[in-house]
Amino acid sequence: ELISRRFRHLAQSFRERTQRVKNKFELPPTPSTVSSEPEDLSIRAAIPPATQTSAGEAEMMNTLSREWLATAASTETSRAIVEPQSCLYITWLTLVTLSYLYNCFVIPLRTTFPYQTPENIITWLALDYSMDAIYFLDMAFIKPRIAYLEDGFWVRCIRDTRKNYIRKTEFFMDILSLSPLDLLYLYYGPNQPLLRLPRLLKIHSFWEFFNHFDKVSPSPYIVRVARTLTYMLYLVHLNACAYYAVSVNEGIASNHWVFNGEGNAYIRCFYFAVKTATSIGKNPRPENEAEYLFMTASWLMGVFVFAILIGQIRDIIATATRTQTEYRKLMDETLHHLRKLNLPPRLLERVKTWFSYTWQQQHTLDD
Repeated sequence: ELISRRFRHLAQSFRERTQRVKNKFELPPTPSTVSSEPEDLSIRAAIPPATQTSAGEAEMMNTLSREWLATAASTETSRAIVEPQSCLYITWLTLVTLSYLYNCFVIPLRTTFPYQTPENIITWLALDYSMDAIYFLDMAFIKPRIAYLEDGFWVRCIRDTRKNYIRKTEFFMDILSLSPLDLLYLYYGPNQPLLRLPRLLKIHSFWEFFNHFDKVSPSPYIVRVARTLTYMLYLVHLNACAYYAVSVNEGIASNHWVFNGEGNAYIRCFYFAVKTATSIGKNPRPENEAEYLFMTASWLMGVFVFAILIGQIRDIIATATRTQTEYRKLMDETLHHLRKLNLPPRLLERVKTWFSYTWQQQHTLDD
């Protein structure tokens, strides 16, 4: 439409210019008695001045310039918008999710285990604030530019996308996740990783990451299993951190139940947490009320939470293989029925060949 409008305007300008020149040349000739000077003046008058002949061209150029600037502005606006299904956004969402998982695992780890020391505190703080920078870039520059659907149409105006983001709960969660509680380091010192707990409020980015991959992945069942396994590993990680914290509170190697202080502390506690959560057994017997409460909570988590998560994995795998299971069942029933009819083996082979070919080509027998 823009090109057609430009061509129409150009053609109209040429027609107007031609008509003006034609009108000038159709003026009556001057008498022969007039001197040569008026004749020269009439000839010069017949030739359109440069200012007159270029008026249409100038107007056309002004119009084209305005249209070009509008098109350029529209192009720049569209470039500033982030498509929610683009590879760029999914890559960025992966980076945000890794930052979120870093905070999820590192905050309880540094709170309980002695892995943060004065020698490596600068490294930990550099990692922390790098993750905070990713959070800030996501909230300030990426999320306000994401296109969205409204009444079946994509909205790509950056003003509208910004308003849409601000109206969402995600915006307030993102603000809370960047609460500057780290300033309390100036009073309590940098050995308080629990002050970074608000960073865990950005869980909606974690869910959005798996939802996007579930839609675009050729094997969505693998994505669902990976999400469930992430939940399981995180629960075991929290249990391991809690076990070490209880051991430190009661004294390392103070009895047979607590951590004895030998080997790698995290690996030993993680192994204990796996055995407790999965109810494998053969764990040391608790010796006081706090230990009994911890083991009771761990067993309940293993019985209920892990049972639910393992059941989800079973359902995901069953759904992924359901079509193939139905295909094998239908083929076995068909061949069994044909054998009861005493059909020749050659016909049975042809039926088996048809089943195999149809499954390889379509992965379904609905047709």
